[in-house]
Amino acid sequence: MTQQPYPTQTSPGPDSGGPPGPLPGSLRPGIIPFRPLSMGEMFNGSLKAARMSPAVVLGVSAVVTAAAMGLWALLRRVLDVDSVFQTGSGDQSEGVTLALGPEAGIAAIAWGFVAFAVSRAVLGQRVGVVDAAKVVGPRIPAILCVGLVLLLIVVIPARLVRLATRVEPALEFPIGLVAFVFVFYSMVTFLFAEIIVVLERVGPIKALRRSWKLTHSMFWSTFGIALVTTLVMAIAGQVALSGLTMIPGFVAQTSTVAAAVGVVAEGVVSTITTALTAGVFCLLYVDRRMQAEGFDIELARTVIA
Repeated sequence: MTQQPYPTQTSPGPDSGGPPGPLPGSLRPGIIPFRPLSMGEMFNGSLKAARMSPAVVLGVSAVVTAAAMGLWALLRRVLDVDSVFQTGSGDQSEGVTLALGPEAGIAAIAWGFVAFAVSRAVLGQRVGVVDAAKVVGPRIPAILCVGLVLLLIVVIPARLVRLATRVEPALEFPIGLVAFVFVFYSMVTFLFAEIIVVLERVGPIKALRRSWKLTHSMFWSTFGIALVTTLVMAIAGQVALSGLTMIPGFVAQTSTVAAAVGVVAEGVVSTITTALTAGVFCLLYVDRRMQAEGFDIELARTVIA
C-alpha cells in the first residue's frame, strides 16, 4: 500500500492559494478530526490506533514488555534489588539506576513504534510491523540517545543532591527542591523528544529543542494532560491487574502455576497501558502542533493531495 508522507515541521501562515477545499476541521480520514483535540478524543484516538494496527501498537509493546520484564528479573537477581529497597544501600542503588537504563531504552523503542503507527492512523492508514521497522529501525540510535539524555536529567541531579547532603545535611532541602523543579520542568518540556526523533526524522539535539518549542508556551496544559493520562492508565491497570490476579486462586493447583498466571497477567496489563499511554502522548504532540503551527492545515493538504 502506498503511504502518504507524514508532514514534518511547518510554520503557521496563510494558505498559498489554489482552489478551495474542505476546511481542516471537517476532515477526519483517520482516528481524529483535523482540529485541536479534546482529551477524550486523544484517548479515543489511541484506542482506535490500537485497533487499526494491533501488530505494531500492541504486538511490539508486548514483545518489549516481555523483554523488559525478563531483563528486570535478571538484573534484580544480579544487583540484589530487594535488599536495596530494604536497606537503602547507596552503592547498590547506583547499580539499580544502571539497570533501569536498558529497561528505559527498550521502552523508548516501543514508543517509537507506537508513535509511527499512530501518526499513520491519523491519516487513515494501517501499518504492519515490517513497514514500521523500516522507518523506526534507522531511528533507534537517535531514540536511545534521547533516552540517555532524559535518564541523565534524572540521575545527575539526584547524585548532586546526595553529594551535597553528605557535605552539609542542611543543604538537602534547598538543593533537593531545585533539583526537583529542574527535573519536573525538563520531563514536561522534553516529553515529545522521542516521538519527534521518529516522526520528524531529526537528531537528538534538534528533537529536544523542538519538544521544548512545542511545550514551553503550553507547559501547564501539557503537564495536566500527561498527568491525567498517567493516572488514568495507572488506576485502570491496577484495577485490571487486581481482577486478573484473582484468577490463579480459582484455576491454579500449584503455587508455580499461580505465579506464572500472575506474571502473564502483569505483562498483558503493562502491554496495554504502555501502548495506550504512548498513543495518547503522540496525539498530544499532534494537538500541540495544530495549536502552535497550524498543523491541521498541513495534514489536510497532505490528505487532499
